[in-house]
Amino acid sequence: MTMRRVRKIVGFLTVLLLMAGANAFCADGLFDKLLVAAEKGQTGKIKVILDRGVDVETRTEGGVTALMVAASNGRLDSVKLLIKAGSDVNTANKRGSTALMGAAMNGSVEVARELLAAGAQVNAKDKDGDTALTWATRGGFQELADLLKTSGAQ
Repeated sequence: MTMRRVRKIVGFLTVLLLMAGANAFCADGLFDKLLVAAEKGQTGKIKVILDRGVDVETRTEGGVTALMVAASNGRLDSVKLLIKAGSDVNTANKRGSTALMGAAMNGSVEVARELLAAGAQVNAKDKDGDTALTWATRGGFQELADLLKTSGAQ
């Protein structure tokens, strides 16, 4: 088989995958790199990846976004950058968890404050009925629980 024939087959398969709903940015690893950069708080890498065209709202199979990863790991600068890039602070994964819940699970007060300032729904519930306040309370994060209550959490 010639290289020309291989390229045509690969091109054809790529089109079929995209038509079936595959994410083009997962194929070349950029989305995976975005998630790692969000987890590690590497804002420079996040900027480069977003500049290369990765949609800030791209999700894993479980519905997780880069903002959720950054928030869950307490990466305030990454959270700010992803919000500025257009990430929806109220996006929920397949279990119903949001970035605010991720911040609450780990006691990230400043990240929670940033998400709330950007319009995060303080009383959003996951599939188990848990809210960010539930997670903050469960984790013993009193300062965060107080912030959520002040912001209208019930």
